[in-house]
Amino acid sequence: MGKPQYNQAFWSEWLKDKLFLDWLSEYEGDPLKAFCKVCCCQIRAKRADLINHRNTKKHETASGAIRLHAPGSIKLIKLNNKTNHAEAAIALFVSAHCSILSSDHLGELCKLQFSGAHADNIHLHRTKRTAIINNVLCPYFELKLKDDIGNNKYSILVDESTDISVTKFLGIVIIYYSTLKRTIVTTFLGLEELMEGNALAIVNAIKSCLKKYSLNIKNMIGLGTDNASVMIGVNNGVHKLLKDENPYIVLIKCVCHSLKLATSHAVSENTSTLRQQAYYKELFTTLNDGCEPLKIVQASNTRWLFIEVAVSRVIAQCEEIENTETQWRKINLVSWKHTNSSIDFWTEVKEFKDAAQCYIFKELANFSLTVLCLPWSNAAVERIFSQMNIVKSKARNKIAALPQHPYFRNHELLLKHEFSCLK
Repeated sequence: MGKPQYNQAFWSEWLKDKLFLDWLSEYEGDPLKAFCKVCCCQIRAKRADLINHRNTKKHETASGAIRLHAPGSIKLIKLNNKTNHAEAAIALFVSAHCSILSSDHLGELCKLQFSGAHADNIHLHRTKRTAIINNVLCPYFELKLKDDIGNNKYSILVDESTDISVTKFLGIVIIYYSTLKRTIVTTFLGLEELMEGNALAIVNAIKSCLKKYSLNIKNMIGLGTDNASVMIGVNNGVHKLLKDENPYIVLIKCVCHSLKLATSHAVSENTSTLRQQAYYKELFTTLNDGCEPLKIVQASNTRWLFIEVAVSRVIAQCEEIENTETQWRKINLVSWKHTNSSIDFWTEVKEFKDAAQCYIFKELANFSLTVLCLPWSNAAVERIFSQMNIVKSKARNKIAALPQHPYFRNHELLLKHEFSCLK
């Protein structure tokens, strides 16, 4: 007669055995079986079977792929707010003043040179610092900008440029009146990558940028561009396509570009004839004791583009026009303090109250501050491209548009809103 067979139930003491400690568990629903957490399979609840399973190639391979830790073996370090603030301050300093690569040892330097629990717990290298800049600082500053703009009227400046990797970008700058700062603010809004250089692609990029900040295109009052035909074309230009959705957008051609063209045109007209050159030579000789002037270089012929006058559309309701005109006639009856600055003056006018605590010049002041938000030069956009060439150099020509955006946003917000990485 053979050896009697018996059914072995799962023994809870096996869970404390060093051989089975990391991978064995009970199998729910059947007390005669065990469960391997690594291989996700059932095993008969017998010690010999458990040892045989532990030595199989399947189990060894699965155990090598999964790093197992005993319960309580991982000690978590609880970081305090001072450590978080210190790491955020360092990341803000890097985004505003230097590159990530050159400051890779900054976190370690702070740990070595400064004492304190929050300094000792700083672990900040390029990966974590980039994540803080992209996912913490930039969204915070974008939210501040969004709240500051609110539902105010605004203008935008747009221009195209190509970086070192031959990628075309559209730089967008916004001009608006900040109620919090009580001044006109000109700041970076977005850097959008362009797949094509036509007007439709540019308009789609502008709309995408405005959507990120929940800006209503109906509140746009001005568009500042260079004199490129894709921007100012009367049939299919960017201004024409935007004006189809908001007929009150005023096109302001960059005064710097227009002045250059005007100067070139004027020089071309004044030196185009031999008689005019002779007059110039005679005048130069008389003023410089007989010295001969250098030969005047013939200027290239360029077409004349005048600066379109920013004329606001006639307001539909005559009652509002009469109200604004009445306020204009009464404005000289008040003694104003800030008369040396247009922005300070109209801010004072906007906040003025009469004896009944009513803002009697509100409509007039809002209209004047809105006019001051109209663009006049594309210099602010050109500065963005100058910064882009610094951030994205020949040595770092693979950097994409997304990593560049937080640097511009953080840098501009620090400048325009008087923030500081020291606070």
